[in-house]
Amino acid sequence: MHGFRLTCLRIGYGLLVAALLFTALPLIASSHAAQDWPQFRGPARDGHAPAATELLIPWPETGPAERWRRPIGNAFSSIAAVGNALYTGDSDESGDYALRIDAETGKTVWRTRLGDLFENSFGNGPRATPTVDGDTVYITSGGGVLAALAAADGTVRWSIDLKETYQAEMPHFGYASSPLVDGDRLLVETGGETDTSAALTALNKKTGELIWRSAAAQPAYSAPIRLDLHGQAQYVLVTKDGVRGLDIADGGLLWQVEWAPEGGIKPPPPLVVGENRLFVSASYDIGAMLIEVTGPKSAKALWDSKVMRNHFNASVYHDGVIYGFDNATLKALAPDGGETHWAKRGRLGKGSLVYADEHLVVLTETGTLLLLEATASGYVEKGSSKAMSGRCWTAPTIADGKLYLRNREEMVSYDLQRAAPTTSAETTAALTAYADAIGGDVRQGIRALKITGTQNFNGIDTPLTIYHRRPNHMRIEIGLERGSGTIAQVTDGEAAWSQLIGSDDPRMMRRANRVLDDDAAARMIEEMAAFDDALLQAAQEAGPTAERVGSETLDGREMHHLAVTLPSGRVQHWFLDAETHRPVRRTTEQANRRGTYTGTWFYDDFRAIAPGVVVPFYVEREDSQHVRAHIIDRIEVNPSLDDALLS
Repeated sequence: MHGFRLTCLRIGYGLLVAALLFTALPLIASSHAAQDWPQFRGPARDGHAPAATELLIPWPETGPAERWRRPIGNAFSSIAAVGNALYTGDSDESGDYALRIDAETGKTVWRTRLGDLFENSFGNGPRATPTVDGDTVYITSGGGVLAALAAADGTVRWSIDLKETYQAEMPHFGYASSPLVDGDRLLVETGGETDTSAALTALNKKTGELIWRSAAAQPAYSAPIRLDLHGQAQYVLVTKDGVRGLDIADGGLLWQVEWAPEGGIKPPPPLVVGENRLFVSASYDIGAMLIEVTGPKSAKALWDSKVMRNHFNASVYHDGVIYGFDNATLKALAPDGGETHWAKRGRLGKGSLVYADEHLVVLTETGTLLLLEATASGYVEKGSSKAMSGRCWTAPTIADGKLYLRNREEMVSYDLQRAAPTTSAETTAALTAYADAIGGDVRQGIRALKITGTQNFNGIDTPLTIYHRRPNHMRIEIGLERGSGTIAQVTDGEAAWSQLIGSDDPRMMRRANRVLDDDAAARMIEEMAAFDDALLQAAQEAGPTAERVGSETLDGREMHHLAVTLPSGRVQHWFLDAETHRPVRRTTEQANRRGTYTGTWFYDDFRAIAPGVVVPFYVEREDSQHVRAHIIDRIEVNPSLDDALLS
């Protein structure tokens, strides 16, 4: 079948890179037991990482090592982590979803629709965090659909519309309460003031059948916790009118402390801050309160103050100190009396924080990541790096020494136990020169490309068309010999597939019309689908890392040699002309069914496609058996691309 070759072309900010689709990387399994974060605010719902977490302290100047970064749909759900699986929520125009993500690669394992899209001016999608219990994941959509999903494949085991089933009151900002599993029970804030509604509802976790409902109360966007105080097992919940202790047996009211009944937005759950003492805090000028549970059925407020006003995220408690965000001021408080040990303002916004290994891991509202000592003596910073951009209202997750962050558009993972590679001054200079030489800053405005030209393989020319759209959507169409059809290869950044167009040859259809396996798809996405090439990503500190190896002479020209390490661990070697700083050659170790080999790419005929932006119009790939050349005729910048081409 002459001419049938699955060949891909990649354009990263100006570099067209050909590579084979069938190459794959081996899977590497973790050799140590995971430390899980299975629910909202961690193992004990108190914002503490697992006890065995040991951090790299201090961070290097570049911050912790980035493992991977990926796009994600709109939502405010935080991330639950169990073993090698991450669970969170997202959304698109078709609805609210729960999804499972591979913790090692960031790739989606499954994505299950929960219900209609919840829309809000501050952000769409789910607010609640999934709760993982054994082989089941529990999550509530923004619109109030509570679902039990199979952890393995996302199959819906049962689901309930809380509004319809229990006359729950629809909160203006959506259902935000994260479910709590306690034995065979699943607890969820429902809320409402009718005769048939309840503040808290207990369900059979296996079937979703009702066990009991507590007395009615309007919801406050909070989540329940379970405590044993004075020999009394109870669920503690913040509602609009105050804080309630409920009997786990039947939901009966044990005690109640009134707290700002005029304020109905109190998302942070109660925080245990000593024996029989609870701290609650909320924004909108509500403030904070310290409650003492004085007996099995009694409690009282010890103080009520505006000293702390948690907005989206709760405080944490360690060694006699409360740490949290008083709106946009990070504070350390003494529980007795609420005295301030220290306060820090400036470019933090209404951030979030978690505790790990005697330190606070803080995410500011605009995406700066901080490592602080958990001490009452003052603000002591042990590391800082820019992790994300945009609105960052979701609290971090730490599991197995890895940090997981998300906002409404992307998700990123860092290794908190390994240093990020340091970048020397020579490396920084080379990366900066490269980015300038190809128009790195101007390229930020390029959202899509259409590339047309010719592929020459074994001396035969065939038509070539490439469609590319940020962040990592790509479609490559390569004509087959003698006009026998076209092979299209497509990726949406998560999966990759190929299809045969213009031919009904059954043998070719069987080989061409297929979805790539996970390994091959991951390689294609890493090698070819990212809109920015790996070297430019390294210059932008967006995942890959680079190191200047030295200078070499190729074909009589001096070259800068840079080694770029991809998130998967594969290494690309780039050779830049020392005078123009444009790429001349790249080599990368490849793998296929026959073993490993070195692929070499050559770049030439650079032309401008926009002011200051140059790309190679000739790219040649060589390995031990073949030479392929791509000769580009035309590149259209920011064309209108049909979504159907890229999905």
